[in-house]
Amino acid sequence: MSIIKIKRGTTNPTTSNLTQVGEMAINTSTNEVFIRGNTSVVKVGGGFKLLYEGTGTIPTSLTANNITLNQSINLYNKILAFEVRNMTGTDSYETHVVFGRMGSNSTTSASGTYDRLYSWSVFDGQYFKTHSFKAYVSNSTTNKMTVGFAKHLVGNFSGSTISWTTNTTTAIYLEKIWLVE
Repeated sequence: MSIIKIKRGTTNPTTSNLTQVGEMAINTSTNEVFIRGNTSVVKVGGGFKLLYEGTGTIPTSLTANNITLNQSINLYNKILAFEVRNMTGTDSYETHVVFGRMGSNSTTSASGTYDRLYSWSVFDGQYFKTHSFKAYVSNSTTNKMTVGFAKHLVGNFSGSTISWTTNTTTAIYLEKIWLVE
């Protein structure tokens, strides 16, 4: 019977570690599998990598580095999934997952260049609600992320006119953050 040996180590392998096309390795620190292609080493599979789990309220202002991730990583220009919950007045919790590409600019102004504001909308037949928050990271390896600038817009569609209000009593809770690989 043949034995197949897979290289293993505590870091991601490089082409100098895997010299033959098709050769495999396992990073035992992350339990990820890699394979050598013609010119590079690629990770087998993909999916979501959990970076944060908590129940922090997203503030209405920005405070630098207010979320600590479970690892140091450069998230600039990466796709993230945010699990958020919001509650207004007598509403029960609504859970949503919002996807977005991370930008690195720390201002709150609108920009065509930086993806900085993440939002979602719901409509129950009478109320149209849009909730949003800002998130950004530095363009370097770090375990810090800044979130905040929670905003809300509610439209009441009962009757012949639409009544628009901003609802500052709505709380948004950040439950989880994943890196989409």
